[in-house]
Amino acid sequence: MFAKLLTMLLALGLMAGLLLVNRQRMYETVGERVRLHDEVERLKRRMQELKVRVAEATEPAEINDMISENKDDWKAIQVIHRPVTMADTWNKDVIGR
Repeated sequence: MFAKLLTMLLALGLMAGLLLVNRQRMYETVGERVRLHDEVERLKRRMQELKVRVAEATEPAEINDMISENKDDWKAIQVIHRPVTMADTWNKDVIGR
């Protein structure tokens, strides 16, 4: 009888110890997630600040030059004044009204 009681107490003690270890790991994981979330938010704010600094440092003439450089690659949109038929639907460059 004494051996059964001792075995049960040891088993319960082992289970309680494992539960405590598991809980500690869970708290460490949650703490790590919170720390990583804070780091991500800090990096997002830093990126926004850098975007603002770049925008402030860029002159409007530079922006216009960048736009005009890319203008050659833009496709013109063709507007047709007739209903679009099924034959026109394959042509993605044509927009009809």
